[in-house]
Amino acid sequence: MFNSIAFFLLGAAVSATPCDKLIDLELADTTITSASLVAEGPAPKAGMFGRRAPQANIPAHCRIELDLRPTSDSLIKMELWLPAQNWNGKFMGTGNGFFAGSIQGRAFDMPEALRLGYATAGTDTGHQEQGGDWAIGHPEKMIDFAYRSTHEMTVKSKEIIKAFYGRNLEYAYFKGCSTMMRRTRVRTLRSRLCLHSAISRPFHTCPIHLKKPMAAASPHVKIGVSGVGNS
Repeated sequence: MFNSIAFFLLGAAVSATPCDKLIDLELADTTITSASLVAEGPAPKAGMFGRRAPQANIPAHCRIELDLRPTSDSLIKMELWLPAQNWNGKFMGTGNGFFAGSIQGRAFDMPEALRLGYATAGTDTGHQEQGGDWAIGHPEKMIDFAYRSTHEMTVKSKEIIKAFYGRNLEYAYFKGCSTMMRRTRVRTLRSRLCLHSAISRPFHTCPIHLKKPMAAASPHVKIGVSGVGNS
């Protein structure tokens, strides 16, 4: 009981805006549906890759759930995890495979990033079903899937990170494979100022571990395609 109280007091003390107060943060085209401190424990399972969720616990963090609506026909589900302690000053956005439809990053990449001290986020790419029927008659959802969900995730994450920690992040990265191998390239080339580095890989090599080179921040955008070659 004492440890739980100490954990929540610590979470409130180290942040510029306490975790539970982030739900009142006003962001453009965004509804924050939940903001709560989560104690150290098992990583959640999510989507089609939930079975691959690692067994090791993930650190205590502030977990924020958001609905992003950049257009009237958009609904992008997003989660952002902020380390309660020992944040490394960096952000790691995570991607999806196939047609997405769930926040697949929760299963592996987000837990791994959190263990390494990153603030980390993921989206469902703008639809909540498998397959491609969601795209018929919904051109804005196609744009959300193509690149806009990743852009919106990055922009909103930076704003919330600043509110929570009281300072800007130092470096922003993005990591994905399969579908995200293509989307990473489009997203990064369209908006070079939002990311410092991106890593992508073909589907047959997914998921992959974050590697030590990620600790070496780059001042310029680099699109590293692991296993394929760089461009």
